[in-house]
Amino acid sequence: MHMSNSNKRVLIIGSSSKIARLFIKDCPTDYEVYGTYRSAPSTSLPTDHQFRADLGKPDEINNFLQQISQLSFDAVLMFAASYEPDPEISDDYFDTFMKSLQLNSAGPVAIARGVNFAPNSKLFLFGDAGLNHPKKHFTAYSMAKFTVAEATKLLAVELAPNTACICLQLGPTLRPSDKPKGNYYDKCLLKVEDPAAGLVHLLHFLIKEHNLNATGCTINYDGGAYLRRL
Repeated sequence: MHMSNSNKRVLIIGSSSKIARLFIKDCPTDYEVYGTYRSAPSTSLPTDHQFRADLGKPDEINNFLQQISQLSFDAVLMFAASYEPDPEISDDYFDTFMKSLQLNSAGPVAIARGVNFAPNSKLFLFGDAGLNHPKKHFTAYSMAKFTVAEATKLLAVELAPNTACICLQLGPTLRPSDKPKGNYYDKCLLKVEDPAAGLVHLLHFLIKEHNLNATGCTINYDGGAYLRRL
């Protein structure tokens, strides 16, 4: 079942994340928004529009896809991610390492392949622009995020001609509460007051653009932070 031409049905994977909440808050009234959560439902969406889906658990992904099998979506945004350091070498090291890959890469791809997309729809995946300068002790996370841009290309081929697939590589976008504003955004070449608001507005624009002729591509959204470090 699809919406009328005047409305957009949007699915947010990871609706409790900070950027997802900003996106939902800024949604036009003609959006019907659904979301997933890993541990607790989002306070930003009606409870009947939310579904539990831990991207590290295939059975929860399959159950979620069955629950939404009668719906088609104009846009799917893969906000869900897990940014954690590598585990210590121990008996459960391999399982923990692989779960990070599932949460950040394999899970989102599985959902993208199982969702019903409407004609002229959009799929957004989110990478990490900081991988241009790898960080110690984040090997599993980094490996997973490295695959997101390539997965975007593969999904673009698979979902053509009805769905455009875009990867946004994020840099300093939403300042953590424990980081001073000036020091955090000083990494960027551009001096933008609210990068997170700009990201939300960009997403809304891309969702609504009927003649978007781009797919399988990557957009760096980092204010030039990692150009500055070259």
